[in-house]
Amino acid sequence: MKTFAVLLLLLLQAQQPVFRANVNFVELDVSVLDKNRRPALDLTAADFTVLEDGVPQKVESFERVVLPDPEPAPTAWWTSVAADVERNTDTGAGNLYIIVIRVSDASLRYRVKEIARRLVDRMGPGDRMAVVHTSFSGNSQEFTSDKALLTAAIERYTGIDPDPLLNQPGSSVGARSAPDRCASLSFLEMVRDLARLTSSQTGRRKAAFVISDVWPPFFPAHPCFNPYLELFAEAQRAHLNLYPVNPRGLTGFGDVTVESADAMDGSIAALRAQVALERTVAENTGGIAITQTNLFDENIERAFVENRGYYILGYHSTNTSTDRKLRKLSVTVARPDVTVRSRSGYSVRRPAERTVAALPPIVANLDEATRAAVPATALQLDATAVPFRGPKGPMLAVVAAARPTIEAGGSAVQEAVQARATLIDRFGEIKETAERRIGSAVGEADGRQAELRIPILLPAKPGRYQVRVAANSAASGKTGSVFVYVDVPNFSRERLSLSGVAVRVHPDSPTLALPALESIFPFVPSTRRTFRSTDDVEAAVRVYANRPEGQASLTCRIRNAAEAEVSVLERVAPQGETSNPAGALVRCPVPVAALAAGHYLLEIDARAGSRSATR
Repeated sequence: MKTFAVLLLLLLQAQQPVFRANVNFVELDVSVLDKNRRPALDLTAADFTVLEDGVPQKVESFERVVLPDPEPAPTAWWTSVAADVERNTDTGAGNLYIIVIRVSDASLRYRVKEIARRLVDRMGPGDRMAVVHTSFSGNSQEFTSDKALLTAAIERYTGIDPDPLLNQPGSSVGARSAPDRCASLSFLEMVRDLARLTSSQTGRRKAAFVISDVWPPFFPAHPCFNPYLELFAEAQRAHLNLYPVNPRGLTGFGDVTVESADAMDGSIAALRAQVALERTVAENTGGIAITQTNLFDENIERAFVENRGYYILGYHSTNTSTDRKLRKLSVTVARPDVTVRSRSGYSVRRPAERTVAALPPIVANLDEATRAAVPATALQLDATAVPFRGPKGPMLAVVAAARPTIEAGGSAVQEAVQARATLIDRFGEIKETAERRIGSAVGEADGRQAELRIPILLPAKPGRYQVRVAANSAASGKTGSVFVYVDVPNFSRERLSLSGVAVRVHPDSPTLALPALESIFPFVPSTRRTFRSTDDVEAAVRVYANRPEGQASLTCRIRNAAEAEVSVLERVAPQGETSNPAGALVRCPVPVAALAAGHYLLEIDARAGSRSATR
């Protein structure tokens, strides 16, 4: 099979661990590391001892979780070219990771970016990651497995953070006098809310790497104390391990002496308090504090290694009280020369205060599937979003391809699929939403799984968007969702621009007609990016020129995994059509029959005089 990027990410699947909880049933994810800091994965339930407030607890459930290591990228462009088709089958059963960036010193921005890129590089099959900027939420990236999108979000970090922590009296981490308010309350609440957001994702281990050079003070008289306790409680309930990462590295105490400490505003005390606080955050949530070290790669590797092999222990607490007091936990194993790591405690919500229960495997409606932190997977779903210039401004042709479950060799069944596309800007505001429904008899054909395509049009101003696509199968009641990321060009301002790439495949799945799209592309775009040698495949774009500098020419170029050009096709846009509102349609056949099996990248370059554009 040939795989093109215009881009498909192939991810391994793994058995999904299941976390459970009720009022007095407690589950712990526990890492056990040998003397070489590798997971010790040959233990049994009998090897573990769990103490809650010093009282032994009976381990009633036991599971060993081993996830595959990251595979090397098949080619250099694999992590730099964002996928134009997203699939909820790519979510796998890996871990959820969050990178939080909050740094007070702009001079650290290059190191911050390098650390964050290392974290992205360590993602394994099935993992999903989000990037959160506390300075400007519009630069953030929601959960995705696409390393190119994550890297782009990291590159948007400016090094400027408006957090008032360092400018508030008594807010230095080493200060022991309390100000009137917690200057960094919004930061602590944001991390707490991230824990709440991930609490419903019960089938994955979760970790947040908080890259910050300063945390607010933590002592009982300080107004940040209770927000810290709330943060710890939510992280413990959500099984979210926090990994504070201080990008300053190994600072030591420099030339600061005890005699000069007072003159330097208690620098030594502040530094020691900062390190202790970072370790406190990690110990209370099951993470590791990466602080006072320049060995970032080594410590990141250590964190990811232990998150790929661990145990899930469950027990009914002998303490049936529903008070909210912190319960201290201790986990040990009957084996020498190992290190055991887990959260150090938890607190219980009263039943009346419990939050919304975890989402079931089958999400029952499109609203829940659209709001969820990660895509719903009960109904297999692919989606793409192709920007183009419409009569009244930029538009997105969103295509959802649903694959209902049909028994192999079974007869065709009548199916109806309702699909919704929701356009969300980079500030999280919903800009547009639309729904369509398709009904058809579906069954397995030509050895391929049945599929129904539903095109939806959305108006979109120039900018970067997330398109959340959700679909529901009437035959099975199952719902799936997928999140697509797209940049919409300013077609009316750019001298030369291209629409998104629309791919036609024959034979392809049944599709709902969309008359408004027929004048733009003579076919409904396909979401398929893996082809057989017998398939008829072509790519098409619209070329737009404002004040054209001559006739536009295009090059359709295909590169293989070794980055060698294996196909180059020259095309010329029809004379005069590029300046029309609809632009000029240019079609590039893809010679799949002449290509060996492997991964390929399709690029389309346009030139007109001194102007150029690329897709």
